[in-house]
Amino acid sequence: MSYELIWEQQGVLKRFYGRSSVLEVFHANVEGERDERFDSLRYAINDLLDCTEFTIERVS
Repeated sequence: MSYELIWEQQGVLKRFYGRSSVLEVFHANVEGERDERFDSLRYAINDLLDCTEFTIERVS
């Protein structure tokens, strides 16, 4: 897992780091949507600035 969810008062920051992929983004989204705070979110930010590599693969 190369991400962390940082919950703030009105939203969530999803910070990705190191070697990450579109699959990690998917898992972060699922984890956030399962949280009880999800229904009251005003924003969600995907922060990819600390990624050293980001891969997108076709899923069949």
